[in-house]
Amino acid sequence: MAAALEFLEAQGATRPELAEWYAALADLYQRKLWHQLTLKLDQFLQLQAAQVRFLLLLLLLGLGKVLPTDSRCVSP
Repeated sequence: MAAALEFLEAQGATRPELAEWYAALADLYQRKLWHQLTLKLDQFLQLQAAQVRFLLLLLLLGLGKVLPTDSRCVSP
């Protein structure tokens, strides 16, 4: 199974209130309906519950680029 489908399935299981959305996204992905998938993702990201999770994801991804990786930069 593709990583994207595994992710959508896991998210649907952990977020029952959004399970129908994740199932719809997975269906469009499997059927390779890219334009419809893009439209559905746009609708999904307009949901308040999804926005918070998406913003947290962006924050976490962004922190990897901002936090120091050199151990000399970290105070003991």
